[in-house]
Amino acid sequence: MLRLPGVLLLLCLAVGDFTQAQVSLPPVPVAPDINRVRLQASPDGRHLARRDGRPFLWLGDTAWELLHHASAEEIALYFKDRGEKRFTVSQIVLVPELNGLTRPNRYGDLPFLEGNPARPNTNWFDLARYAAGEAFSKGIYVAFLPTWGG
Repeated sequence: MLRLPGVLLLLCLAVGDFTQAQVSLPPVPVAPDINRVRLQASPDGRHLARRDGRPFLWLGDTAWELLHHASAEEIALYFKDRGEKRFTVSQIVLVPELNGLTRPNRYGDLPFLEGNPARPNTNWFDLARYAAGEAFSKGIYVAFLPTWGG
């Protein structure tokens, strides 16, 4: 019998401003109330549930390298399409594996300044915030994988 842990933690993006943003992205469409959208284990521990107790079906799509390869416009189009197809989750990696630290995204940004994980690049993580907002505006949760291991 599958039992979910009593507390289910979803990774929420909360990155502070570390540098002056240089890329102008559209405004984040939705700033979700985490208490309203929180998922949890059902009382019987057998499935995910919304806060109001309704079951949650994890119908996920993987867009692992979305932040590395897509522009804001392409991200919006991706989530529009996935929302129309009734996906409920998109799985995205924050720091990509293949050349993720050396090959910039569409805006010329890398996740870390000078390759130093202690110096996050705000532009990179602003795009992640934007993607999460686009997803939430279409009723889609984002499951961020922090990074690939190697």
